[in-house]
Amino acid sequence: MILLRLYLTCIIFVNIIKSKNINQKYEKNRIQEQTEIDYKNTMQTIGVLNQIEKKIIQKYKEKNNLIIINTNNQKNKQNDTNNADVIKTSDLYEGDIMLKKFQANYILEKAKEQAEKIGIDVSRIIKLNTDRNKRKITILPQEKWTFPIKYYVDDYVPDDMVDRALKMIEEQTCVKFAKTYSLLFNEPGLVYYYGNNCWSYVGKVSDYDFQPISIGRGCQIIGIIQHETLHALGLNHEHDRTDRDSYVKVNIENVNHNEVSNFMKISPLDTSTYNISYDYGSIMHYDVYAFSKNNRKTMIPIILIYEKTMGQTEKMAFDDVKLVNLHYCSKICTFPLKCYNGGYQDPKNCLTCRCVEGFLGKQCDQIPSKKSECPSTCYNVSPNEVSISINGQKNCIIHLRTNIGDKIKLTIDKSYFDYHKNVCISKNSLEIKYMKDKTTTGARFCGYDTNIPIVSQNHHIVIMYSISITLGMHLESIKIDRDKIIQQKYMPKNQSIYHLFSINNEKFSEIENESYVKTKEEFLDQKKCLSMKLPYRWDTNIDYIVGKEINKEIVHKTLKMIEDETCFKFKRIFKKNLNTQGIIYNISTFHGSFIGKVVKNDYQYIYLRKGSEKKIGLILYATVNTLGMYNEHMRPDRGKHIRVNFENIDKNAIMEFYVLNGSNINSYGIDYDYGSLLHYGNIAYSKDRKPTIEAYIDGYNKMIGHLQKLSFNDYKLLNMHYCANECKTKLLCYNSGYQDPKNCEKCKCPNGYIGNNCEKIVGNDKKCGSLQLINSHKNPRNIIIKGNKSCTYLIKAPNNYVIKLNIKDVLLTKQRFCIEKKGLEIKYRKDKGAMGLNLCDRYKNIYLKSEDNNVLIQYNGYKNIDKAVIRYKHVPEKIY
Repeated sequence: MILLRLYLTCIIFVNIIKSKNINQKYEKNRIQEQTEIDYKNTMQTIGVLNQIEKKIIQKYKEKNNLIIINTNNQKNKQNDTNNADVIKTSDLYEGDIMLKKFQANYILEKAKEQAEKIGIDVSRIIKLNTDRNKRKITILPQEKWTFPIKYYVDDYVPDDMVDRALKMIEEQTCVKFAKTYSLLFNEPGLVYYYGNNCWSYVGKVSDYDFQPISIGRGCQIIGIIQHETLHALGLNHEHDRTDRDSYVKVNIENVNHNEVSNFMKISPLDTSTYNISYDYGSIMHYDVYAFSKNNRKTMIPIILIYEKTMGQTEKMAFDDVKLVNLHYCSKICTFPLKCYNGGYQDPKNCLTCRCVEGFLGKQCDQIPSKKSECPSTCYNVSPNEVSISINGQKNCIIHLRTNIGDKIKLTIDKSYFDYHKNVCISKNSLEIKYMKDKTTTGARFCGYDTNIPIVSQNHHIVIMYSISITLGMHLESIKIDRDKIIQQKYMPKNQSIYHLFSINNEKFSEIENESYVKTKEEFLDQKKCLSMKLPYRWDTNIDYIVGKEINKEIVHKTLKMIEDETCFKFKRIFKKNLNTQGIIYNISTFHGSFIGKVVKNDYQYIYLRKGSEKKIGLILYATVNTLGMYNEHMRPDRGKHIRVNFENIDKNAIMEFYVLNGSNINSYGIDYDYGSLLHYGNIAYSKDRKPTIEAYIDGYNKMIGHLQKLSFNDYKLLNMHYCANECKTKLLCYNSGYQDPKNCEKCKCPNGYIGNNCEKIVGNDKKCGSLQLINSHKNPRNIIIKGNKSCTYLIKAPNNYVIKLNIKDVLLTKQRFCIEKKGLEIKYRKDKGAMGLNLCDRYKNIYLKSEDNNVLIQYNGYKNIDKAVIRYKHVPEKIY
C-alpha cells in the first residue's frame, strides 16, 4: 500500500513538471511568434524610412545645402575591439530597437512631418507600404513600469551577468527588479534570451506579456545588458535627440544605404530630456563608425576632442542614471532639497543629493580631499602659466578655478596611455570636463595625444586622471593660464561666516590631521578655490509648528532648554506666515534634518521617526543640526582624539563618518568635546556590532553617543556664533567660561566652576572636608575619596609644569553613559569647557597628563562602596 501511494505521488509530481514545462514552452513559442511579427513590421518600417530619407537627402543636394560632411577619415583597425560594434550589427531600427506596431506608426508619422516641412510628398510611399490609418496618430502617454519589474533569464544567457547589470541599476535608482525562474502568464516583465545580436523594445510595450531583450553573441557584457535594459525602461539613443545636430555631424555618404534611416532623429516614443544636457559619454551613444559601409566615420562630434568619448559600453554615465531617476523617481521625496553642481535629490535617501564624480557632500557643494599620490585637489588659476604633471597607476581629480567672468586656457602637452582603444573608458584615460555642465562626460584621451588646446566655457575645469591597470602611461604636463573675458557681477556673500560648523571639503581617510605645506609650484588656496553658495543664517527669533502626531509639550520643553542657555527665542504658531523663517516638526519614517538653514524665507522640516518624537535628546539633536551644527566626530581634528574603523561601518553610512575640512569652519577655539550631544557612539552604524569609533583613551568610549543633554561647549558654540553681539561691553571670563548673552554682567561657567567670572570652583560636601586646592609635588601623592558624597578638588602645579595622573582604582555606580555629575570627572585638558574624562564603572591604571598646570577633579559617589584613588605629581612641561 505504501509503495502504491509513493508510486502515485511520483506520477502526479512528474505530470505537474511536464505540465509546467509545456506551459513554459507554449509561452516561449508565443513570445517568439509575436517577436517575428514585430520583426517583419520593423523591417517594413525601416524600408519606408530609408525611402523617405533618400528623398530628403536628394532634396538637400538639389538645394546645395546638404548638412553632411565629406571625409576620408579611415578607421584605425589597430586595437579596435569596441564592444559597441555588436549592438550595431543588427538590421533593426537604429541597430538594436524592435518596434511595436504603434511605435512604427508614430515614427512614420514623424518622418512624414519632417518631409512635408521641406516640401516633400511621401504619402504615396507610406500608402503603398503600410496599412497606416490616414488620420494623424494620437500617441497616448506610455505606461511607466511599476516596480519591481519581474525578469527571467533564459538558457545560454549568463544569469550572474544579467543580475549584476540590473543590481547596478537598482543601486543608483529607485528601479527595482525581481528575478523569476519561469515565465509568468498575463504579467509584464522582461525576458533575457540568447537571440540574434543585441536588441530591445523601447519602453514598456505590454501589460500582459514578458517582453524580450536579446543578449546574443558578443552582447554578454554588463554595459550592453544595461544599454538594452535602459531601452526597455524607455531611454532612446543619445544621438537620437532632436538637438543632436548641435553636437555631432552625420556623414550620410559613409552610411550603409540600407541604414540611413538610423540617423533620422525620430524616437519610437514621445520623449523628454528633462533638461539634461547632451552627453557624448552616454552609454546610449554610438561611436563615430556607427553603420559605416566603408570603415569611415559616420558621426563626428562638432568638438573633435570628444571623438573617443562616444560609444562607450563600460557603464551608465551619471546623466543616464539621472534621466532614469527624474523619470521614475521624482515623486518619491515629499520635500525639495537644493543640490549644487548638477546633483539632484537622491530618491534612495531624500536627505542627500546624488553627486557626479568630483563633487560630494549632502548637497554636492564640496570637493574631494587631496590624495598623497596626486597633485592638489583644487588650484586657483592665475594669469601666469603653470604646469601639472601626473604619471603612474592612480586616480586623481583636480579642480581648476579662476575668477567668475574669466576662462581657463589649458593645453595638454603630451599624454600617453598604452591602454589604447578607439573608444576610451573612464578607468584608463584622461578626462577633461570644461563645459559649464560638469555632469556630462568630459573629453577623454587615451593612446597618444600631444599639443591639445582647450578653453573652458566658464571659470571651472575638472581634470580626471584614472589608471586602474599597470601599463605604460604618462601625462607629461598640462599647461594652464587664465583668459580674461567680460567680468560678470559676483553675488555678495551676505551670509557672513556661516557655516561655522559646515564644510568646504569632506575627506574619506584616517589621516585627518594632514599638514599641507605650500611650495613654489603649488598654489592651492581652498577658500578661493571653491565658490559655492553657503546656507542662509537663522535669525534668533524662530517660529515653529508642531505636527499633529507629536507631543507639543515635549517639543516646547526641548526648545525651552535652548532658550534658557542661548539668545534664541522660539514661538509656536499654528500655520505658516508668508516670507518668514521657521521650523516644522513632523512625523516620518526616518529621523533627520538638514544641516543649517537651507531656505531663505520659508519653513524647514525636522523629521522625527515614530517613537523618537518622545525623546528630548533626539529632538535637541535634530534642532541644533538645523541651526547649523555638524556632528562632533566629523571635526578636522578628530584624528587626535578618536580612531574611525571604516571596515566596520555599514557601506550605506560611510558619509556619516566623513571628516570636515577646516578651510571654511570656525570652531571659535573650542576644543574637541567627547561629551557633545552630537558625537556618535562607539558602535554607530556598525555592520557587525564591532566598534566604528574608538577613543584613544578607553574611558571616553562610555561618554560618546549619549543623547541626554547638550554639553557646555555645544551651547557655547551656538552662543559664540549667533549671540556674540548681544553684549555691548565685553567681560573677562576664566576657565573657558564666556559672557552670558542673557545677562551681560556675568559669565556662563563650565561644570565645576562658579563666580561672576568663573574664577572659583564649586564647594564641597561637608563629608569631603575643607581642603579643595591641592598643590602638586614632584613626588607622587595620592587622593583617596570614598563613599556617598560629592567632592571637588583643584590640583595646581607651578608655572611651566604639567601634572601626571594615574587613576589607580575607580569603583563607581555603573551607568550606561558616563557624563557630568554621574561619577568621577577629570578635567585635565586646557579647555575646561570640554567635558572631562568621566568614569562610572570599575577602572584601574588610566594614565593622563594635563595640558596646562591645573586639573579639576569632581567626585560624585552614590553608594558607600564607591571610591576613587588618584595618584599625581608634576613634571617640567618641556619633557612633553
